[in-house]
Amino acid sequence: MPTTITGTDGVSQVQTGAVESGDLPAGSVIQVVQGSTNTEVASTSGNFIDVGLSASISPKSASSTLLIVANFDLHSRVNQNFSDVQSDTRLVNETTGDVLNSAGHVNRAGSDSTKITLQVPVSITSIENSGSTSSRTYKMQVRTQNSNYNLVFNPQFFYRDESGNQRSAEAYLTIMEIAG
Repeated sequence: MPTTITGTDGVSQVQTGAVESGDLPAGSVIQVVQGSTNTEVASTSGNFIDVGLSASISPKSASSTLLIVANFDLHSRVNQNFSDVQSDTRLVNETTGDVLNSAGHVNRAGSDSTKITLQVPVSITSIENSGSTSSRTYKMQVRTQNSNYNLVFNPQFFYRDESGNQRSAEAYLTIMEIAG
């Protein structure tokens, strides 16, 4: 029975549960999940560390594609004389341990300085085939490339409202399941 939508009658003939995710055409968004944090994480570690930004999803279909997007701010500062400041970020499938995408961030001053800072909004995106309907978790990790660099994930001191009051920054990791 067809669904009828009119400007005068509204929607008729719609039954609860009538549209299943398997009925959606390829490219349709099946579900969206999101993890977030407003916690600042500081580090001088040259090893990748978890920053508390993660999200989990149980795909509805083994033939779907997962679009994973992380958005956050990053601040790095040199605490000794160097000509640059560097940090790395990566998006990890925590369930398998696979690194899905990574990025390096560099600010070069051209001469030795103790005042080099790197302040960037970061967006990392990856696509992964679901392959199954098993739950999986994705997370962000960061590291400095030198223990003389101070790295701050999701820095809270960046944000002030119109009155000069400090605002909490928010970092997000969003997963969209797309029908295959």
